[in-house]
Amino acid sequence: MLKLEQRKSVPGEEWRQLLAALESSPLHLPEVLVVGVAPADLDYFVLRSGAEVVAAGLGITSTRRRLKLFKGARELYVPVFPALAKGCGFAAEVVAALVQHARLSGYRQLEIDPRSGQDLSGLPELASRQGHSLFEFTVDLSQDLEAILRGLHKKHRKNVREAEVHGLEIVEDTSLEGFLALREMQESSSERAAERGNSYGVQKEEFFRATYEATYRNGPGRVLFARKDGVAVAALAFLSYGKKAVTVRSGSTPLGYQTSAMYLLQFELFRRLQQEGCLELNIGGVPVEAAEPTHPQHGLFTYKRYYGGKQCLRTGLIIPL
Repeated sequence: MLKLEQRKSVPGEEWRQLLAALESSPLHLPEVLVVGVAPADLDYFVLRSGAEVVAAGLGITSTRRRLKLFKGARELYVPVFPALAKGCGFAAEVVAALVQHARLSGYRQLEIDPRSGQDLSGLPELASRQGHSLFEFTVDLSQDLEAILRGLHKKHRKNVREAEVHGLEIVEDTSLEGFLALREMQESSSERAAERGNSYGVQKEEFFRATYEATYRNGPGRVLFARKDGVAVAALAFLSYGKKAVTVRSGSTPLGYQTSAMYLLQFELFRRLQQEGCLELNIGGVPVEAAEPTHPQHGLFTYKRYYGGKQCLRTGLIIPL
């Protein structure tokens, strides 16, 4: 059994140094998660095998209300599977340590989100505890840019070339105004998706403002914009830390769709991250059911798959205690 150490706070530089020795992603940084979370509800977990740190992650305490009135049972939510040591085979042991900690701490349920996580489908002892799962796509940026371009489906390569013909300009905008412009584009994309039977919501402006302060003003978050004749027509937000990055938000105006702006944005992100020494980009996931042609998100599944990334199964867990 691994030894789990729980801490209520860790200095930022100490946490980053710890993550640097593990297979971590930007989603393991607390500033990505703090919006809407009370400081007392955020936990830092460090797991050791003997003296060696083999995993580290974050947990959030949540309390569901019964009948929207009465305070319910405490639940432990792990938003990203803890970062593991390189070549570590301790995923099952990490789950067992989290279960033991949650049970001893009086939680009624442990939920581990599948994002940027692990494929736990081969562990029979967890089969009955599996929640929703994702297919995520990770692009290997250690290849040269021409190899990445060749890895794109021919339709995506064609759209990248078409976007270049339209004379789009790609710029990075770190301002609050730019981040709120991304939200407006998300709303436009949401309306378009709803027309196609794939509705999704967009967070309120207050949430975007708080997220900007926590994650984008001086944090790991950045936003690229595609401009046509000086006017922004599409935007792509991403997080980067160490050798990994992950796309997290995007949006487009109708003109952005007409000019294939998102394809050029995505490919330009490959190029920029590669120049910065990033080795892997997670371009996000879809439910595993989206692989079926009849699923409303099948188009998004195909869109991500056509970027030539590795298709990775990520397993979520819901464990009653």
